[in-house]
Amino acid sequence: MASPLDTKSASALATLVTFSWGLAPTIVRYARWTSDVVIGGQTFTALPLLEVDYGNQNGGTEDEPAKLTMTSSAEPLPRFRGQRFTPVSALIEECDPRDAAATRRTTWLGRVGDVEFNVDNRPDKARVPLIGLKAQLDRPVGIPITNECQDDLGGPMCRVDLAPLRKTATVVAINKNILTITDAAVLARPALWWNDGTISVDGYEITIRHWESGSSFQMMWPPPREWLNATAVLTPGCNKLIENCRSKYNNESNFTGAGTAMSSRNPQYETSED
Repeated sequence: MASPLDTKSASALATLVTFSWGLAPTIVRYARWTSDVVIGGQTFTALPLLEVDYGNQNGGTEDEPAKLTMTSSAEPLPRFRGQRFTPVSALIEECDPRDAAATRRTTWLGRVGDVEFNVDNRPDKARVPLIGLKAQLDRPVGIPITNECQDDLGGPMCRVDLAPLRKTATVVAINKNILTITDAAVLARPALWWNDGTISVDGYEITIRHWESGSSFQMMWPPPREWLNATAVLTPGCNKLIENCRSKYNNESNFTGAGTAMSSRNPQYETSED
């Protein structure tokens, strides 16, 4: 049975965009319409100049990102200027505003990619790529022959319970990629415990390169400015080598590396003793 939207012209439909990020999460909603669209208590703020381009879609991992063109000052876009931020999800829907609840339907779901600002030399205009769920699955298939574990620490095959190993602390200083915390309980571990681990705030995590000194950590990249004075979650790390798995987590039975080694004897060149 055809949807009521299939009989409407494009100009009669409102595009609805929902951005969400963080653990809470924070949610903002927009509508390509001349006035706000309200559906079941959810208000989509009018953004008449919002444009949507769905790109070339074929249902596989090579689908092109959808692209939104919108006002660069609209949240969460300012958060992408010159810094890293919590991953942002995006949901695109459409409806007939005259009967929004009955005609609402989803057309796209994905996450925000690298935002392009100053589009067409206009500082008020930004283009937002939205990477679809299938495109995010684009990765090589197979089992690599390597001496490194193929699962993430705490993953379904690793089975290390990270909950009791995590610690919380307050971020008190950020100097480029050096992050300093206060909670001494976090430091009640060997220095190597945190190497290759992560520090996260509100769901956005950055890898720890190594424990710098005292209560400071060198991160893989500079944390966002908004992390200052925030409560952070520290998760220990793993370098994915069997020695680390044995000594640090006593978890060799769940190691998934599939390395190779030369045998110490070669039967092809040995003779029988008969």
